[in-house]
Amino acid sequence: MNGPTTLWRTALLVESEWIEQVAQVVRLGPHLQGRVAIGVVVWVVFEQAICTEKPSVSACNQLGKQNEWSIVNIETLYAVVGRIFRTKRLEKFVEHFGVNGQTRILDVGGTPFNWTLLTVRPSVILVNISPIAATELEQVVADGCRLPFRDGEFDIVFSNSVIEHLYSLENQQRFAAECQRTGRMHYMQTPNKWFPVEPHYITLFIHWLPKRIRRRLVRHFSLRGWLTRPSQRQCDRMVEEIRLLTADELKGLFPASAIWPEKFLFLTKSFVVAKLKPDL
Repeated sequence: MNGPTTLWRTALLVESEWIEQVAQVVRLGPHLQGRVAIGVVVWVVFEQAICTEKPSVSACNQLGKQNEWSIVNIETLYAVVGRIFRTKRLEKFVEHFGVNGQTRILDVGGTPFNWTLLTVRPSVILVNISPIAATELEQVVADGCRLPFRDGEFDIVFSNSVIEHLYSLENQQRFAAECQRTGRMHYMQTPNKWFPVEPHYITLFIHWLPKRIRRRLVRHFSLRGWLTRPSQRQCDRMVEEIRLLTADELKGLFPASAIWPEKFLFLTKSFVVAKLKPDL
């Protein structure tokens, strides 16, 4: 068979059951199913593979639990499809920061998964507001906006797609200040507000609209809404929680840091904020 049918079967190799569920949810015919499947797979691949792996908790807030009626766990899917891309990104992190077995890293709002991808084994402490099960890494239960560590206690403070989940600019300012205070160097990654695809809702343009409109659209006009079937209360919480940042805002939060754009199709989809040299 040719055309969309072939593409459809190719997509099934990535996550057959999940793709079939997507087709059922949007109720498209067989010819459009192939296009939808490839579109979804392409999005999952280029979407920020690192920044979308989320623990059940994140610094400064408690992320909502997934709806029990959800038909797919999006974070799990990202972890499966994005492993190769995430590994490459972490290899660059190791290279730029000279990470080795003696490096002390504080991962604020993170999970153990990233650290299993490295060939080196730095000393990592995870900080979340609730403990994460089944990890050998040291954990500290704390608020990322009020870290219980000394100034400069860690070689690197690492944070991956957490700062946009803090509800307000004031919380983001406190979070940024704490990460800079406790780490001699730091690495932050976060989506770009002006990239047309919003990686949490998984849809186009909605994040540029006022909150009152977003609340009405997230459930029925986003891929995440179709797949996870959130309640209106969960949609409201997601809209309140997520505050994407611009390059200028990041420069204001991290004035001594480099801001590296991450590109897709010539557009900046995300930023890495990096301080590579400790203060003397």
